Amino acid sequence: MTVFKHIYFPNRTFGILGGIALLFTIALIFPSLISIGLVCLLFFFGMLFLEAFLLFKIVPAPVLERDVPKQLKPGEKNNILIRLKNNSNFELLGTLYEDFPDQLQMFDWEKRLRIRAKSHLDYTYSIRPEKRGLYIWYNSYFVYKLKLPGLLMRKVTYDLYDESHCFPSFTALKLQRVKGVQNLLLQSESSQVRKVGNSFEFDQIKEYQLGDNYRHLNWKASAKRNQLMLNTFRDEQSQDIYFALDMGRTMLKKEENMNLLDSAISCTLTLSQLILAAKDRAGLINFHAKHCDWQKAENGLGQFNKLKKNLYQVEAENTDPNFELLYKFVRTQIKQRSLFIIFTQFDNTESMERNLKYLQMMNKFHLVLLVLFENKALLKLAEEKAESPRQIYTQTIAREMLNQQTVTLKKLNQTGVLSLNVDPKSINLKAINTYIDIKRKQML
Repeated sequence: MTVFKHIYFPNRTFGILGGIALLFTIALIFPSLISIGLVCLLFFFGMLFLEAFLLFKIVPAPVLERDVPKQLKPGEKNNILIRLKNNSNFELLGTLYEDFPDQLQMFDWEKRLRIRAKSHLDYTYSIRPEKRGLYIWYNSYFVYKLKLPGLLMRKVTYDLYDESHCFPSFTALKLQRVKGVQNLLLQSESSQVRKVGNSFEFDQIKEYQLGDNYRHLNWKASAKRNQLMLNTFRDEQSQDIYFALDMGRTMLKKEENMNLLDSAISCTLTLSQLILAAKDRAGLINFHAKHCDWQKAENGLGQFNKLKKNLYQVEAENTDPNFELLYKFVRTQIKQRSLFIIFTQFDNTESMERNLKYLQMMNKFHLVLLVLFENKALLKLAEEKAESPRQIYTQTIAREMLNQQTVTLKKLNQTGVLSLNVDPKSINLKAINTYIDIKRKQML
């Protein structure tokens, strides 16, 4: 019975059956045509069974291989290679079908192919992924028939499994990143990082001079040299910068076909390259409603790849952000003073004021930079011309909400919490400039 699941009939078969049925219909008027109709019907079924025997017993199924790149480039064409090999002595005509990843939403794709006898065929098709994440290909299907007589088709299922990772794209921001690195390095050469407390980065051992801090005497080296030797330290050049991404429902809001979380991820990856190029350490915290996922701040070439792997598949949840959880997590896990760049969005002033105390408490031990996104809908309502009383009322509320946000942001800045209220389009450039300004002013 399983064989019948793989049998399909092309349009040619139904056309021939329709012609034979028409012949029998005409035979009702001309009885002499019945014998011709029976001969045609027997010949048809004979050819049908012969082709079924060839397809399922004699002609081996084509060999299919699929080559999928391990990493996909979002927003660009990515080529997928299909290789079909025909080991039989018959020319095959068929249609190729694919189980595409759910993100592509390609349900009606098919491709008609012809494979000559004892040959192979390479076919390449392109996809354009728009979303980051894990793309999974499952089965491929090839429904084929013989060139002649072509009355029966066989379906072959190829159990293939391919995974491909689509990381966020930030190629358009390379120029910004290069300029930012150049400016930062030029400024850092002529300035030193402000030292909070004593530095513990060892520099060298030198002879003790009058006025040096005697608490740093190296007694073992002094005994060997028979004179007082002193440990010297230098200011730590590498500092910890953590990106804290809100995984709440407000980050699901879309601005120009990209939600706020994707904009935050793009900015995180762009700015992390700048941070690592400046010899600082970059880390990550994704805070949800009930837990925090984090990656410890490190530097080096492999850290950026770790950040990409941790970010390419994360999704926001339909919950409210939990800044209290973020504060407790930071206080227990991160002891060294660090810069926290928090990406979030408040849908009303009440939620902003409710979480303001946690940001202020966190800012006592670390430097907090709060990155908010402009609400374009409110800006549009506040700027458009009001004609009816209803529009005037709506516009007044929109302007009041914008004023409350401005007041709250000023309150944040007065308490020492840095804040940015940016357009998602310009978030990368403004974040880079703010980071460079923090380094230049030695605020961390």
